[in-house]
Amino acid sequence: MFEIYYSKDQGLLDNRIYLFKRQHRNVRHLRNLDSSELELALVQRNLGDEEEIGNLIIENYRGSFELLKAVIPFAKEDYENILMVQIGTPEKGLIGFSDNAEVEIKKLNENTKKGYINQLIKNRYSKNFPHNLLKLIKEKVPPCATSINELMENVIVLMKNGLLTDNILTTLLSTQRREPNFFNFFELYIDKEENRWFSFFNEFVVCPETLRKFSYSLTFKLLELKKFLSLRSKSEDLSRIASLMKVEKYSVSILNSYFKRHGERMILWLDEFIIDLYFLHSRALHSFSADSTILRYFLLRKRVELFGK
Repeated sequence: MFEIYYSKDQGLLDNRIYLFKRQHRNVRHLRNLDSSELELALVQRNLGDEEEIGNLIIENYRGSFELLKAVIPFAKEDYENILMVQIGTPEKGLIGFSDNAEVEIKKLNENTKKGYINQLIKNRYSKNFPHNLLKLIKEKVPPCATSINELMENVIVLMKNGLLTDNILTTLLSTQRREPNFFNFFELYIDKEENRWFSFFNEFVVCPETLRKFSYSLTFKLLELKKFLSLRSKSEDLSRIASLMKVEKYSVSILNSYFKRHGERMILWLDEFIIDLYFLHSRALHSFSADSTILRYFLLRKRVELFGK
């Protein structure tokens, strides 16, 4: 199987990638490669266990589509299923593939988005999602699939903590961002029962730009949590803390759930986390902005410290 999907909406492409990985095990994911880089990556495919990886994703290919047509037949010898996703509208470049009956080409557009929320809930979230909340989301659909993804991540966090109401959902819908953000990462990171944080990091922190945005969001959440813990230690009630922090009460309730989950030890852990992250930034300098490996190892180590394993 060789499928090509293209869209102006990165969120719709992200969903296709998610579904492909959910359907097929052992997936190799290649991003932002030109013709020569893709050819080299495919040549190196057999250096490992031939049976280990049988499926391939090519995301945002940057090379010549004429050269791609010559490379794909070799890829099909090694990979059973190939998914290619392209941001934008590269119709002209894909013309050469359209005559090939073995290649399926689809454009994801606004019509695709009509059933997107139902599909997202069915495949990724609880099938028992409250009907009244689902209706509310559909009445005011976020501007793009990326925003829908972000909204649903926040909704699930609130549902898990028993904090989701019609009023809170209305607030979320009215303040939806049009750009991707990483503010929902921290909830995954400190949840002992979840390992999705690692997949989240590997999938979305893929270049200097996303690494920069991720680092900013992580630092913001750390400082926000530190301010909350400082106020909570003074026996302030949650309503008062929300007022002092100038945030909604449900945001403070989520921060409080972190503290209840980990207890007093989180205060010391958080202080050390912030200090160590500062020195990590200082030592890494330019290399840190270009390589996520350093930060990935750091996050693994700090999480082990939090859970005491």
